[in-house]
Amino acid sequence: MASNAYQTPDLASILATLAAYAPPPQPQITHTDPPAASTPALFSDEHLPPASAPQQPPVPSPTPQSHQPPPIDPATLTTWPSALRCITRTIARNEAALSRIRHLIHTQQQHERQWWEGREALVRKQQQRGEGRKALDEVLKAVGGKVDSTRTDPCEVGP
Repeated sequence: MASNAYQTPDLASILATLAAYAPPPQPQITHTDPPAASTPALFSDEHLPPASAPQQPPVPSPTPQSHQPPPIDPATLTTWPSALRCITRTIARNEAALSRIRHLIHTQQQHERQWWEGREALVRKQQQRGEGRKALDEVLKAVGGKVDSTRTDPCEVGP
């Protein structure tokens, strides 16, 4: 059975992640009934329909505030999307780090170009060696020399 590279997170870690993004709970407003002695009773309790549960007024939705969520501990990040989101948020606020990363990307691209040019130069050099060997073999044949036919060109040998 082949193992999958992606492992499903357990329920506890999912709930912990969701709890980190949940808005803080709103304080409950309790309504106290005024004392019965101060208000005249218009109806007696026996004429009122029984209430199954006391009804509370709807809680107003919280107004959007520009509060920042608590910083995420990088050691707790276990998935690529959450790590990428954390890095993006952190770097977007730090211009010095952003410019440093741009510099690193530019340097990496320069190194890749240098490595590619070095590779191409090595391939050309090996091709020239093969051509030089063929020319040497032709000269040896022309003067009656012994040519080693078992030598193979390293470029022509397959994997």
